[in-house]
Amino acid sequence: MLRPKEDREEGLINWGVRLNHIPPPGKLSRIHEYGFLRQNSLFSRKGTERDDCLLLVTYRGNGIARNGGRETALSRGMVTLYLYGEDQYYGGSDWEVFWFHFYPSADLLSILGNNAIPHGTTFEKPISDTSLEQMKEIFLYHREQEQLSLHRCAVQVEYVILSSLPLAAVDSGMLRPMRIQDIESYLQHNPVGGYDVESLARLVNLSPSRFSHLFKAEYGVPVHAYVTRIRMNRACRLLFSTNLTIKEIAEELGYITPEHFHTIFKKTFGVTPAEYRKSTLRGH
Repeated sequence: MLRPKEDREEGLINWGVRLNHIPPPGKLSRIHEYGFLRQNSLFSRKGTERDDCLLLVTYRGNGIARNGGRETALSRGMVTLYLYGEDQYYGGSDWEVFWFHFYPSADLLSILGNNAIPHGTTFEKPISDTSLEQMKEIFLYHREQEQLSLHRCAVQVEYVILSSLPLAAVDSGMLRPMRIQDIESYLQHNPVGGYDVESLARLVNLSPSRFSHLFKAEYGVPVHAYVTRIRMNRACRLLFSTNLTIKEIAEELGYITPEHFHTIFKKTFGVTPAEYRKSTLRGH
């Protein structure tokens, strides 16, 4: 799904990951592509043909961004936003920057509109060193758990934009880093994947032991049992409402073999997938 890319020219390093299929924005903004750029006395200018937004976060060095007819000098922690269809002009000298092309959620667009931000801008308030280092982790982490990394990207993009606005302008419930509840929401929508406690804990900047304790206290079961519960509930729906074979359902739920799926299903419900499907058909 993700396609890494890397451009290396004299004075330019541009590393990034592009998503081939972008789901429509939901409650959370959707990432199109993201990366890390290092420029030395080079400038980039993109036309108005792009249909996504661009967020730039300066990590190190000095840059310049032009938007809304204004040119702004950029330094560590400064955040620049370009909205749909805007002329994008930016660059710098020994300038290192994180970049995110994304489709904003309706909530985020509404907040920007309510704060009189009809076009791109460079926010006055830089983000903290802690936020910068958390952002850096995304780029070190993506190869291990690509989909979780994308989810974390989207959370981070919204958090950075919201934290750049005046505090009075933002609902305090929206202005927060990723939480245990975000992990639970992600697992509900993306139950397929070999998620381990270490990778999930890393997303919320907790130790594995602390994350495991908090997750079980919140949801009553360990993470792996929670994921199994989600998969088994989905398996029941697929067995009842589709004509997919048991092998196809096993693949859909991320099980390596039908036999593994068979074993987990029978352990959970006391019957095999085939027996469950037969009993539901009899009920009709």
